[in-house]
Amino acid sequence: MSCYSHELGVAKPDPGFFVEAGRRIGAELGSVLFIDDVARNVDGARAAGMLAEQWDLAQGHDVLHELLAKHGVSAG
Repeated sequence: MSCYSHELGVAKPDPGFFVEAGRRIGAELGSVLFIDDVARNVDGARAAGMLAEQWDLAQGHDVLHELLAKHGVSAG
């Protein structure tokens, strides 16, 4: 599922964006892992109660896999 700011009525990094996205997907915010390349978006997700990590494609997929594994997610 995708969540777009024009549908949610609020945009990242506002914590309200993440709260509404969690509501729409029916997930407890503390069980959602948000990954973004923009620090303020990661901060907004964390402020809303999500797990969040900053990652950029330039860091490579090994770093992404490490971040996912840190949260118990397997990308293999």
